[in-house]
Amino acid sequence: MKSTKLALPDELLLQIQKPARYLGNEMHAVHKDKNIPIRFAMCFPDVYEIGMSHLGIQILYELFNRREDTWCERVFSPWTDMDRLLRDHQIPLFALESQDPVREFDFLGITLQFELCYTNILQILDLSGIPLKASQRTEEDPIVIGGGPCAYNPEPIAPFFDLFYIGDGETSYDALLDLYRSMKERGEGRTAFLRAAAQIPGIYVPSLYEVTYDSCDNAVRDSLKIKTEYRETKAGKPEAGKTEAGEIEARGGEKKVPGTIASFSPKYPDVPARVRRQVAADLDDREKAPYPIKPLIPFITVTQDRVAVELQRGCIRGCRFCQAGMIYRPNRERSLSTVKAYADAMLDSTGQDDILLSSLSSSDYSCIHEIVDYISDNREADRVKLQVPSLRIDSFSLDLMARVQDVRRSSLTFAPEAGSQRLRDVINKGITEEEILAGAREAFRGGWNKVKLYFMLGLPTETEEDRVAISDLANRISAAYYEEVPKEKRNGRCQITVSTSFFVPKAFTPFQWAPMYRPGDYLGFAATVNHAIYAAHNHRSIRYSWHDAQMIYLEGVLARGDRRVADLILEAYRLGALFDCWLETWDFSRWEDAARNIGLDMDFFAVRERGREEILPWDFIDVGIRRDFLWSEWEKAHKACLTPDCREACSACGAASYGCGICMRQEEIKKAATKPAASERYQERHQEKYQERQRETGGVSGKNPVNSAEQEGLSAAAAYSENPAAVSSNDLCIRIRMRLAKYGPMKFIGHLELMRFLQKCLRRTDIDVHYSDGITPRMIMHTAMPLGLGLESTGEYVDIEIGSPVSTDHALSQLRPLMPEGLEILDFRQIGEAVPEGGGTAKKPEKAMSVVAAAEYAVRFRDSFAAQEKAGAGAARGGDSAFLPENWKEILLAFTSQDQILWTKETKKGFRTLDMKPLVYDFSIGADDTIFMCLCSRVGENLRPEQLIGEAFRRSGYILPEDALQIRRLDLLAERSGRESGGSGSARDGSDELQEGLFAEPAGNGPSEDIGPEFLRKRFISLGEM
Repeated sequence: MKSTKLALPDELLLQIQKPARYLGNEMHAVHKDKNIPIRFAMCFPDVYEIGMSHLGIQILYELFNRREDTWCERVFSPWTDMDRLLRDHQIPLFALESQDPVREFDFLGITLQFELCYTNILQILDLSGIPLKASQRTEEDPIVIGGGPCAYNPEPIAPFFDLFYIGDGETSYDALLDLYRSMKERGEGRTAFLRAAAQIPGIYVPSLYEVTYDSCDNAVRDSLKIKTEYRETKAGKPEAGKTEAGEIEARGGEKKVPGTIASFSPKYPDVPARVRRQVAADLDDREKAPYPIKPLIPFITVTQDRVAVELQRGCIRGCRFCQAGMIYRPNRERSLSTVKAYADAMLDSTGQDDILLSSLSSSDYSCIHEIVDYISDNREADRVKLQVPSLRIDSFSLDLMARVQDVRRSSLTFAPEAGSQRLRDVINKGITEEEILAGAREAFRGGWNKVKLYFMLGLPTETEEDRVAISDLANRISAAYYEEVPKEKRNGRCQITVSTSFFVPKAFTPFQWAPMYRPGDYLGFAATVNHAIYAAHNHRSIRYSWHDAQMIYLEGVLARGDRRVADLILEAYRLGALFDCWLETWDFSRWEDAARNIGLDMDFFAVRERGREEILPWDFIDVGIRRDFLWSEWEKAHKACLTPDCREACSACGAASYGCGICMRQEEIKKAATKPAASERYQERHQEKYQERQRETGGVSGKNPVNSAEQEGLSAAAAYSENPAAVSSNDLCIRIRMRLAKYGPMKFIGHLELMRFLQKCLRRTDIDVHYSDGITPRMIMHTAMPLGLGLESTGEYVDIEIGSPVSTDHALSQLRPLMPEGLEILDFRQIGEAVPEGGGTAKKPEKAMSVVAAAEYAVRFRDSFAAQEKAGAGAARGGDSAFLPENWKEILLAFTSQDQILWTKETKKGFRTLDMKPLVYDFSIGADDTIFMCLCSRVGENLRPEQLIGEAFRRSGYILPEDALQIRRLDLLAERSGRESGGSGSARDGSDELQEGLFAEPAGNGPSEDIGPEFLRKRFISLGEM
């Protein structure tokens, strides 16, 4: 098995949180020859758990790595502890798969998902040793590419990037990489490449464009003090006031605003004046639109810990505040057959038991009922949980939700966005209060009593009445619960959680011209809502929270800024701004200081309404949506006029120019309009299935989980919760014990993460594993004495229960190929006799954890600590005597030879004094300075190697650092009394091939000869031999 040398030594990895973030050894990680022509480092500028939850990263990883000439690896923003460690030890940031420095790559691609990650981009460049500004880079630096939704206004970060990719990555990346390889082979440099790359559709090279500003560049500087003040009119529409730089009309008007963009043009005739967004027209064509059917599966738990199947791209709705709904037009669906195939392939290749149907609006997917039906029926035996997010409350279907597992215990989430009907019409939400209340009542009848409602504050034309209406709507929804559900059937008090964010105008939306408010104004709006909720009749059922107003304000500055904002980002980073979307690291004062230092007025970019004729920083990008259409929608918003969705009528937005998706399906949609609604067809199918089962069984087949509930006046979810059908169909219960070896990079994977990984592997086999009963069945798995992080082992034991016999060879042949570097399955054997499932008089074998009595260890001092033995006291760390004394052997042997070793141990209940001596069954030092010990591991009397050696050093006046020991657990032992064994019972017999070469790379294990005392053999038996 290929071994990858980690960029960080063990002692440094043990100093940081979640070292598994930086290993790169996940399931389906791609490893190639480092001499490959193109090396691409793909970066998500946030922590690992966020980045690995992003579907776009998985798609690009598949896109690049399918090329034989390209190796794509991953990079994430190191958390603050790792950031400090890299800087302190002068270690460059590295890619995960190869552990090579990012600066050695040909490309560094950075996905731009959120404006508040902009300082993280500078962190990535800084830690990589890449000049922050593109103008300062040389031929030795990688080409830095940006892409993603924030690339639709790339100007605030343009100075930091060599080029941007605008649109779906599946379309033009191959052309870009082909161009790079050919020019690299001809010896042409980065300047020539960037000039040639600008000819590729969708590529924007900032250095090839020139921007000028009206009047003077200082117009946005404090020297002119442009502070646009807004007052609220009767209609609620903010209008501009006067500034010291002159009068600015409310709608921009004929007068130009000093400091706005005067021109944006290419520097050379061959550079296109506009950059056209690229669109993947056919999402069913896997050659042109590859999909990750073998996605990367992290060891650690990430934000979205499931596989995701993209149902469609784009949205048929026209919410005027929503950037994604505009920039991803036209709506393009994947066919039902494609979604089925992808879902099956991903579940089979990963062993995941959770799948997400991804879409901007899942309920608008034309085959949503069919795909939910398919996965629920075909994956029921695999206990697969199905997640269907982004459901609109006006399309809420109890029939659909009854098929979606794991939602019965949680809350439902809906986004009315605005409290009043007028304001919902302003934003073109396309939903009435009657539909909202009807959806809520349907949910309450289905057994839910928890509902989350999301709203926005600070929307265009919003008044105080609109804010109070949020409370009114929440109060009416709460009242509907008590009206709809009889008291005897209520599942406790209704819980309505209201959450408000603050509106941020985004590029290429009808609201891109709208003003924002200052943080203090936003907090005032939130206070109005809070006060109204507190005064509501059902206020005890309503909880309210709101987002950080300063954070939203900064998002607006960065989302609407031009190239001059880059200086603000750079200065804020230099002042310590980092992970600005994380509350624990967020500090707005850094941004205020940065703006003050460079003399930039953030209000100029945030709280200023734009005029129709103003050149916006993103106007050079052609997203396929006509500017006149957006302005028309902006005007319709002020009249509270609705625009129908794309299925009802074409609004001539311009997306039809791409010649694909819903724009080309108008005739098909018209025909579909004459058919029964999808929910009606769905209900009819299930009624037919139920009646067929009744006929086959003579009406005694048992209750249908959906329709029987309806016959009794109950909902599907309520029926399910009353009688969860979770009884296993297996007739036998066979206990299996697996023995594993864990070493190398896998020693940095925590115990729970390892168990979840093994469960995924077992689901990928045909082994008939048992699950627990209940609404959420879990694989039955028992472990023996979890191992601490950073420790190696050749004696890890996991017990599972299976329902049908399987040979050891067959099981190992399926499981071993699935193991990553550093994890091996040594044995897979039945323990005890098979017993009938459900109990009876037969007794199941004892669980591994319940029989553990002792553990055997091999311990060595790390080289970084042992090397100080030669330096003596002069090598003390930090002024302490933390070095390996020359007489360390004598210290340890003398300590363990005492008749009594009283030791005070800290426990959860306080301090406890006990004798350590009876807990040490064996202690010796080998010829190669390896320390062997057998220690008690019973519950309440567990003794660890670091405790024994640390106490011995402490009593001799020395300090044992936390990272000084390299520990390997050789085996776990049980008391031999009353148990038979076919083996010797000790891990130190030398019979196991993994015992050869202790602490070698890769795994090493115990000594080749038996040095343990005979009484250990008579007293204990290995768990693997029971």
